[in-house]
Amino acid sequence: MSIEPGCLRVPELHASPGHLLRRALQLHNAAWAERVSATITSPQYAVLLALHEHDDWDQRSVGEWVALDKSTGADVIGRLVGRGLVRRRRDDRDRRRNVLELTPEGDRLFEELTPKVLALSEYLLSRFTPADTATLTALLGRFVF
Repeated sequence: MSIEPGCLRVPELHASPGHLLRRALQLHNAAWAERVSATITSPQYAVLLALHEHDDWDQRSVGEWVALDKSTGADVIGRLVGRGLVRRRRDDRDRRRNVLELTPEGDRLFEELTPKVLALSEYLLSRFTPADTATLTALLGRFVF
């Protein structure tokens, strides 16, 4: 089947939401590696944040809060456990359940990275007015939740 020239409607690449979101993620990832950490990823930091804010969470709960699918969550958490930043322990109340907790090293790294993460957010949003930032954040929140 051939399409006659001029009949096919094509997206404008630089106005395509998918393209713009992919480019935004590329910019975020590059800035993250340069300004926050070349060894801890943004999803790994999100797990550290979840465990900093919530005691006695199991892997499923952490993955849901951070918005990681089951296998990605297992991989991210496994890497943090392997690096000695997170510890798994059996739940005293429900022996079938493992809970996660930050190790002292994980807590120290979280405290070290947090100011850099906040500065990265300021850097990424520095092109926008406060009103633009509020609008962008609200629209992205509606898009993903």
